[in-house]
Amino acid sequence: MLLKSRDIKKTYPVPGKTRKKVVQALGDLEIQQGARIGLMGVSGVGKTTLGLILAGLVRPDSGRVLFRDKPLHRLRGPQWKTMRKSIQMVFQHPESAFDPRWKIRKSLEEPFKIHGLPIEKSGLASALEEMGLPEGVLDRYPSQLSGGELQRAALARALCLKPDLVVLDEPTSMLDPLTQSRILAVIQKSLKRRNTACLFITHNLHVAKAVCSQCYVLEDGRLENLF
Repeated sequence: MLLKSRDIKKTYPVPGKTRKKVVQALGDLEIQQGARIGLMGVSGVGKTTLGLILAGLVRPDSGRVLFRDKPLHRLRGPQWKTMRKSIQMVFQHPESAFDPRWKIRKSLEEPFKIHGLPIEKSGLASALEEMGLPEGVLDRYPSQLSGGELQRAALARALCLKPDLVVLDEPTSMLDPLTQSRILAVIQKSLKRRNTACLFITHNLHVAKAVCSQCYVLEDGRLENLF
């Protein structure tokens, strides 16, 4: 088993209000190597929060996440660094993945530097090419790319480290239907070629069925198997 969560709960304050928001994902969610798993639910139910927890970016208040049978949020040192390389996340708004002051080249090189890995110039160009982007994109700034191009670059940035799992949080919801269709095709082809598992967060059933072989729905704090 690559990753498994059980009975996740996270509470956090709501700005300007005294009450707190509680996100629950009671039940089990399991992801095998190479699996395409969907996560659906209405807006505000906690899909993104759960995705952040499963990616190791947010710590739950209770429940547990196992990564290769080890408690994900208890990993330290080299094990934590290995996990961070093995699990990547792509967000709904791709601009959040890029420093506007940096050219795309520097943003793609950054993960390699963080993990102490050699940077192959040809590898960066290949990563973009796989996403349908020309090598010239490396020397452009985020503001010079369209929304679809920037999302492709964000996918390239996440996949160039060859992760075991990528969490995709509504990666096409901000795009026009034609661009969405093209990027979904690129995602499926790339994940299949690399045998990379994905958790695809979406509110669109059509998209979930196109990408995923199994799908959970988060409703009223519980995870249920949708298909």
